[in-house]
Amino acid sequence: MPLNNPTSEGAKCTSGSYTGNSSANRAIPHGLGYAPKWVYIYEDRGSEVAYVGILHTGYSKYLALSPTPGIALTAAVTAADTTNFYVGNAGDYVGTMNYNAYVYYWVAVY
Repeated sequence: MPLNNPTSEGAKCTSGSYTGNSSANRAIPHGLGYAPKWVYIYEDRGSEVAYVGILHTGYSKYLALSPTPGIALTAAVTAADTTNFYVGNAGDYVGTMNYNAYVYYWVAVY
């Protein structure tokens, strides 16, 4: 599916990591200069089940997927703008990709 980039620069991609701190609407700087069209976040729990969070601007909901059958979580990425994407919801920090001391790796694409 094309990302529909309106600039002549083509697609932009950045990546990084952060350690969760169990706070709501935590800003994660992405460095794109544009609101990302897609954000992928992988939670590294070592030997435990890991979750993947996905934001796609074509959908009205943000989605988190688990490798465990039958589990799908919402609101992994709460929003995105030209500077940051935001994670963490006080109701479920694990499912919203900002649980204290967990390490998360991300890729943002515009």
